[in-house]
Amino acid sequence: MTAEIAHLLTADFDSRALLGSITERTRRTFKSAWRVLLLRATDSISVEIV
Repeated sequence: MTAEIAHLLTADFDSRALLGSITERTRRTFKSAWRVLLLRATDSISVEIV
């Protein structure tokens, strides 16, 4: 996983791709059927589901 993340950080950086990779790897590790990533901006009260 570290190599995959390092590759995503050295290429054209895409935060959604990086977060998607981390959440997918976590889903597979815990053998879950689905995953949800919630993001909250520090300057907003809204939540974004990725």
